[in-house]
Amino acid sequence: ETQGFLTNRFISLEYSESEGLWAGTRSDGLYHYKNGVWTHFSGDDGLFKCRVDGLSWDENGDLFLATHLEGFLRLVRDTRPPDTFITSTPEKVIKGEHVVLALMGADPWMETQPDRLSFLWSLDQGPWRVNPGGQTLSVPIDRVGDHEIRVASVDINGNVDPIPAVAHFQAAYHWSNHPATIVVFFTSLIILGWSVIFFSVRYKYLKEAHQADLKYREKLEREVSLQTRALRQSDQFKEKLITNVSHDFRTPLTNLIGYTQLLESQRFGDLTSRQLEIVHVIQNNARRMKHLIENVAQFVRGKKNYPHYQKQRIDLKEVVISAFQDHMLSASSQDLDFDIICRDEDYIVEGNENLIFRLLDNLLSNAIKFTNPGGKVTLRIEKGDNGVILSVEDTGIGIEEGDLPKIFERFMQAHRGERDHLGGLGIGLSICKEIADFHEARIEVESTPGEGSTFRVIWRAGSIPEVVELQSEGVSD
Repeated sequence: ETQGFLTNRFISLEYSESEGLWAGTRSDGLYHYKNGVWTHFSGDDGLFKCRVDGLSWDENGDLFLATHLEGFLRLVRDTRPPDTFITSTPEKVIKGEHVVLALMGADPWMETQPDRLSFLWSLDQGPWRVNPGGQTLSVPIDRVGDHEIRVASVDINGNVDPIPAVAHFQAAYHWSNHPATIVVFFTSLIILGWSVIFFSVRYKYLKEAHQADLKYREKLEREVSLQTRALRQSDQFKEKLITNVSHDFRTPLTNLIGYTQLLESQRFGDLTSRQLEIVHVIQNNARRMKHLIENVAQFVRGKKNYPHYQKQRIDLKEVVISAFQDHMLSASSQDLDFDIICRDEDYIVEGNENLIFRLLDNLLSNAIKFTNPGGKVTLRIEKGDNGVILSVEDTGIGIEEGDLPKIFERFMQAHRGERDHLGGLGIGLSICKEIADFHEARIEVESTPGEGSTFRVIWRAGSIPEVVELQSEGVSD
């Protein structure tokens, strides 16, 4: 159809292996087919459109035509081949795309016009093929690597350029189709898949672990709550028990001390010196038992009970004198030199009288207990640059240096050598520390084994209320 054969009719045919196929038509001149290329000889080639009735070759290879209008003609053919040029070649192409070349041919004798030249091409030494695109060659590339393409022009006489034009180019993968990209892509998919699986399993595990942890915590909280409630009930029971027991013990002890004081006063009759000595022993042991009971009760109540005590302006001198008088008999029975050093002035602090008396009671009881007969115990109160200083000094057996840092801890009992049997429960000094802390005071100790100890309670100047003296107008001294 492209050659016009559907509207025309062949009148004569001639074929040879060397010359190809020649066809004479009824009204459109002569056609030649060789190497896959059709050539049409028409009026431009000296052959008008006419009927070609016959074709014949002579011994020289010339073709003779018997025509209807022009008579008997001889076709004289040019045997010189045309030249071929490739004017545009890309250096690189992408696999799967087309390499496009711009072609140009030239017939040295100008027998064939450039636009009538046809082209044959071969890729990578493959078979020759006809280019249907004229001066533009488009070849699909389906393999990566280096390629070579050869192009040869063909004139109307079937002459083929024996020295084809050659072009070299390289075909590469598109980045999306590159094996490395594919490997990376599928590797990423695998990693992503495993990551999803890993994190899914991990999330499930963590979720289950978290739920188990929550359940375990809830269980622990319930158990702790039950234990706390039980401990609170136990503490309340213990505190109530100790309070009741201490009250029950304190009442008869108070009566016992009162009756011994009556005996000591000899209001009901004179007593011998031996009898008075026995009364003093009873008094000392009763006071000691009462002191021990009060310490145990205070220890059980602990620090939580201190806020219930009210602070007010008090004169420490009165508390000191009261504590001194309360321990005179005990010191005398131990054959101790018991002194008080206190100037005749006011020592005003903010505090609770009962707690401060208990602090002094503990310090004096320890000093008397651990001082050998013939020794000395001194109760001193004075004003210093930093405030009011209350001290209890003794010439007793002292405290080992290793015991001093923990002397105010609960249940701490310092090593006393031969007097270890006199140690109490180890709570007296810890109560002194709690009382001092409650009053924002500082308690400290100095001791030398074999020479004695000194305990000081220091009220800071800031914790001592100012004493304002009021003087009415018009009143003279």
